[in-house]
Amino acid sequence: MEFNSSTNCTMLDNEKYDGLVVVQIIFSTVSCVLLLCMIGLIVLFKEYQFFSQRLILYVAVCSLIYSLINSINFFGREAQNASSALEDLCMAVGFFNQASFCWELMSVTIIMIDIFIKIVFKRQTEKFELFYVILIIFVPLSFSWIPFIYKAYGPAGTFCWIRERTFNNETYCPLFWHGIYLRFFLYYGPLYILFFALFILILSTWCIIRKRHKQWRNSQLDYQLVHLEQILEKEVRSLFAYPVIFIVVNIIPFAHRVYGIYSTSDITYFVLSLITVILFSTQGSIIMIAFLSYPETRKKMKWIEIKAAFRRWRGKEDAAIREYLVGESTERADSILPTNTEYTKIV
Repeated sequence: MEFNSSTNCTMLDNEKYDGLVVVQIIFSTVSCVLLLCMIGLIVLFKEYQFFSQRLILYVAVCSLIYSLINSINFFGREAQNASSALEDLCMAVGFFNQASFCWELMSVTIIMIDIFIKIVFKRQTEKFELFYVILIIFVPLSFSWIPFIYKAYGPAGTFCWIRERTFNNETYCPLFWHGIYLRFFLYYGPLYILFFALFILILSTWCIIRKRHKQWRNSQLDYQLVHLEQILEKEVRSLFAYPVIFIVVNIIPFAHRVYGIYSTSDITYFVLSLITVILFSTQGSIIMIAFLSYPETRKKMKWIEIKAAFRRWRGKEDAAIREYLVGESTERADSILPTNTEYTKIV
């Protein structure tokens, strides 16, 4: 963003930015639908019984809340100089926009921390689940309420968030410095610190995995130990995509923020704004794609498997005789995602 002391509100009335609202509503709604399908599949196949599966479920739920808030966050312009009811609603949406994004960020961060502990320290992490959930929920809430002290939630351009201007009337809207400071301390600062930390954790974990692969090839290790390491690595691969997605999705928004320091009026800034809105609004869709990209998940995406799962939910598991096509294997995976049962029993 460009921090000038102008009190002219015309910069906020560029109609081309109204299109960003439409884009956000459409893509966020699609993300909501896909995330509901993802959660439905997890529940249908009861793929929440193991810790690694529940970590993905937490990401899906947090992303669903964020996408839902994004889909209704479109009346920032109307809330400027509007009735107190609409202004209060904008403040509430701004609060949940801040909190839900931080929930999503924390859930992804927890996954990467969990992967790092498993790979580097070879520790069973299921005992940390309650602690993880507390971190995901309460860390964002511990600071998301602070803008209420300064009445900083409200219209932020076309959306509702931490406002950077005071809207006294249609022609006079000076900078609201409390809001600007809060954006940096409660959003940009924590976001990019965690962004950098995630990158370091991903890189170091990947290097450790590569090093162990070389050790397996160049030495005669115990077969059972190697087998357990491979089980662990398979489990980690099912989780690894989510922090990587978060890093990739936030690269262009980071460039958008940096570019906005120098200019907010040219076509480049608008294009970056459009891409940023699309990326933030499609995070849920990308998470669903990552979920379906795992081989064990795709095995379940057959009508026979889905019918069998419905029968189990209806209490007809014993009568749910498997139907198989001619020549189809009778082997069936036990879960959408790999589990750490074998590994944790021994470790």
